[in-house]
Amino acid sequence: MNTNSRKINLTLSMFTVGFWTLGSRFFGFLRDILMASFLGSGVVAEAFLIAFTLPNMFRRFFAEGALNSALVPMLSKHLNDVKSLKFFAGNIISWLLILLILLIIIAEIFMPQLVMLLASGFIGSEKFELSVGYGRVMFPYIFLISIGSAFGAILNSLGFFKITAAAPILLNIILIVALVVSKFMQLDIGWMITFAVPLAGVLQMTCIILVCYYKGVMPKISLPKINTDTKKFLLLAGPAILAGGVVQINLLIGRQISSFFDGAVAWLSYADRIYQLPLGVVGIALGVVLLPDLSRKFKSNDSLEAEETINKAILLSLSLVIPATIALMIIPDSIIRVLFERGAFEPVDTRYTADALFIFAIGLPAFVLHKIFLPIFFSKDNTKTPFQIALVCMLANLIISLALIKTLGFLATAMGTTISSWLMLYLLIHFAKKYSLNFDRNKRLVKAIFGIIFCSAIMGIFLYYADLYLYNAYNYGLAKYLAFLFLIGSAACMYLLSLYLLGFKKYLNYFLEKGLKASDE
Repeated sequence: MNTNSRKINLTLSMFTVGFWTLGSRFFGFLRDILMASFLGSGVVAEAFLIAFTLPNMFRRFFAEGALNSALVPMLSKHLNDVKSLKFFAGNIISWLLILLILLIIIAEIFMPQLVMLLASGFIGSEKFELSVGYGRVMFPYIFLISIGSAFGAILNSLGFFKITAAAPILLNIILIVALVVSKFMQLDIGWMITFAVPLAGVLQMTCIILVCYYKGVMPKISLPKINTDTKKFLLLAGPAILAGGVVQINLLIGRQISSFFDGAVAWLSYADRIYQLPLGVVGIALGVVLLPDLSRKFKSNDSLEAEETINKAILLSLSLVIPATIALMIIPDSIIRVLFERGAFEPVDTRYTADALFIFAIGLPAFVLHKIFLPIFFSKDNTKTPFQIALVCMLANLIISLALIKTLGFLATAMGTTISSWLMLYLLIHFAKKYSLNFDRNKRLVKAIFGIIFCSAIMGIFLYYADLYLYNAYNYGLAKYLAFLFLIGSAACMYLLSLYLLGFKKYLNYFLEKGLKASDE
């Protein structure tokens, strides 16, 4: 195949990735609803969530951090030569195999210490022993998903995004099956869903590798060699691991502090799942698509096209995320009540989870915009600056969380994460200016963003009063789901109608059809 033949359509590719990510998040919600109903915020739920955090955290570092941030730009330099691309990718994957095997051996031996690092508040309790046991079974998932992500990075660099976006659906479906089967057959739910995780990893990895084979870009795995490209990748990947996974490291700090509060690990996890929906569908989708696109444009020294792409990404993301943020801040209690409050998940769980969701929602626009500004640095082979920014923000998160813990309790961790996310966004924008990008001085872009904020505020007022009117309907079986769907659907219509009536539609059309070049001002 001609690896240089595909050009990335930002909007279409973003919606493609977003569609499959939305599917994954839908099944993820169903999984969390079942888990909340069967396990609530009890011992097994918290032990599983902490144990699953370990492979999930390393997955974000290796798969979404180093592999996407460092590997995709370097793969873009080999697009004209399939043989060269296969050799480079195969050599990196061979090194990755060795690294992951060593990591798993170390983790299996020191699993109690890793659990202590995550949740020292569990020490001396049943939750600690369960977390260690669950962790040892689940940790090999990091090997399976990281190798799958390495093959996925090859596909992403070529503009093939579907399989890498769709693969996570398998994990959620298998966990749902494990939850339902164990519940109705009266098996141990905790161990069933624990063994389901590595099984899902095998299927995810296999699917992605098969697509690589089908596309004719299957890399050759052999004894790894140290060459110029390998050294450069290692220099880029180290800082990229931290820079790309800063949100996960901030959440890790939150897990540690919240482990000292009974139920807090579960409350924060369920709240995290809710705000991760718009973050995943919009932010992560844009990040995946932007990196190979910007790498191509910077490689060809096309700064104006790169600037236009960034402006498009900013407007597209904010047009979706700002109304989502308003909704999460205005009706967090209703969202948690409808989605999770049943079975073992009680009203007190709803209250505390909703409080955490409200605070996380404040930082949602910043979390999403990280996914746009980080690829700017990575596409220029600059992982040092994001690394330094990440260190500053992690320190800020820790200081804020510890300073507020007496006042806010477990919510201090959510507040620390949110404030540090806005600090990170400010620093990313500030340091990105050295690439002479004009995204913060484009009058058309600024005006469109203010229009989105204004229309989102109108939607928010409607949402507040409509929620009050429908609130009692949330007490009655099927009626609560119908009422909630009506609430969300009518609010979305109000937002779109406001955009249209107030004349901001033309700016979105301009963006979709022509872009937002500074020269058009």
